[in-house]
Order: sequence, then structure tokens, then C-alpha cells
Amino acid sequence: MTDDLFRPTLSREDDRHGFQNPWNPANLMWTALFGGVLASGILILFNDKRLGLPSRARWLAPVILVIWVATIVLAVNMTGFETNDSDLNRSLGRNYRIIIRVVSLVVAWVMLIPQRRRFTIFATGEQEAASLWKPALGAILASWAVNFLVMMAVRSFTA
Repeated sequence: MTDDLFRPTLSREDDRHGFQNPWNPANLMWTALFGGVLASGILILFNDKRLGLPSRARWLAPVILVIWVATIVLAVNMTGFETNDSDLNRSLGRNYRIIIRVVSLVVAWVMLIPQRRRFTIFATGEQEAASLWKPALGAILASWAVNFLVMMAVRSFTA
């Protein structure tokens, strides 16, 4: 009979090398809530490098862009985007924001799974996690601006 207590849980990928002052993945969920898929996806890509997981960037960047575009298309179609509305805010209302936030949180939660394990290893050391305030605020504002421009383009093409 084998005892799970004596079975190692760490693998060769779980070394303490390659850390470059990473952000806490739990805090990146706030970026997903307020900034959407684009803002959180970009910061998750940067945090991958900071946690020593750079190999995911090749396939994760296109996946983030596809999910972002699909989320906007889904939200626009589900909220009944009408071209005869005189007020843009009416068609970009509450339902649109809820759809964007739910999809963003689910996508960020899935993308952060590998980061949580690496950050746990980082947290056992003596260093502290980097502050996420400035990068998150910049990513959120940039994401809002890009989303606004995309929605204005959608409105002008459907008019």
C-alpha cells in the first residue's frame, strides 16, 4: 500500500527560477471584472512571463483576441443592438455589460489556472508580489477606449 503523504507533489516545472516580480493572479480577476477580456488577457500574458511561463504566449495571444471579438459579437447580438436608437447608451446598456463581465471572469479564471500554482510557489519565498494598480488601471482605460471605438464603428457600419 502506498501512502499519498510521501508522494511528491512538485514536479520539475515547479522550480523557484524564472520569477520576475509577478502580480497576484487573484488580483487579475478584478481587472477581468472591470476591464473585460482584452485588459485582463494582456495583463495575464505579461504575468505569464513574470511567473516564468513564457511558452503560453504563442497560442494565448490569438485566443484572447478571438474571445474578445466573439464576446463583443455575442453581446451586441444578444442585446438587440438597434440602428434606429438615438442614444448609443440605450443599446449598450446593462445587459451588454453583464454579458461582457461574465464572459471575462470565466475566461480569466480558466487562463489563470497555471498561474495560480506558480504564484503559490513564488509566495513561499521571501519576495512580495508587484503592485498591479498602475498596469491594471492603464489596461482598463485602454480597453474601455478600444471597446468604445469598436462600438462606434459597429454603429456607423449598421447605420
